[in-house]
Amino acid sequence: MLDVDLIKERLNANLDKLSSYITQSQSLTLRKAAVLIALFDHNNETYVVLTKRSEHLRTHKGEVCFPGGKEDPGEGSVATALREAHEEIGLDPCHVTVIGSLAPMFTFSKLAVTPVLGVVHGKDAVKLAINDDEVSQVFACPLRIFLDASLESSRDVTVASSQNLQFHMHYFYHEFRPLSDVTGDFLSAVLGGPAECRQYKIFGLTARLAIVCFGQPAVFADVTYTTESPQGENLENNIVWASRM
Repeated sequence: MLDVDLIKERLNANLDKLSSYITQSQSLTLRKAAVLIALFDHNNETYVVLTKRSEHLRTHKGEVCFPGGKEDPGEGSVATALREAHEEIGLDPCHVTVIGSLAPMFTFSKLAVTPVLGVVHGKDAVKLAINDDEVSQVFACPLRIFLDASLESSRDVTVASSQNLQFHMHYFYHEFRPLSDVTGDFLSAVLGGPAECRQYKIFGLTARLAIVCFGQPAVFADVTYTTESPQGENLENNIVWASRM
């Protein structure tokens, strides 16, 4: 079950520890983006809402991700995450209680992405509407799978650049099995659907965010990942290469 107060406490504690990193990241001339990590409970299990991007998009087509996108001028990360979730899957901000944010994380496409955590409330009244231009599917999976080393596979990836940056990329293959006992538009949309089992590959930044968003350490291949070290190393080290992108 979701302990919102505990999650808030963990988020605030980590933001305090990373205040120097956050200040430095805000000074970088990178494009800013935000994603919404929307959590909810069902039958004593905590789930997270994910989308599969449309095959018609120019970049990252068909990939699994959190709802989100680039910030508009003068817009903060929370407003961006809520707006994008509303535009992409029809999740009305009035049904999301924002509980905090993680520190920004950098991508190799020169984005500083702020993850915003929220809890979906009033599920019986939530009606989703998928924007087919951006999203092909919306679904939910148990958050606990991202702490399970038996479900994680990974490889080291080197990005061709002036620095030949190497990082650890996580992969999770989630077997989505629709639940037959769900009722209401929201739960039917994210946990129900056609009877056949579907497999989703969740990797890269999305997997990294899912691993650390609950604030619990996760260990894969003897490396510990936390909100302070989401790549298995000190976040402060990322400032150096991000400033040179």
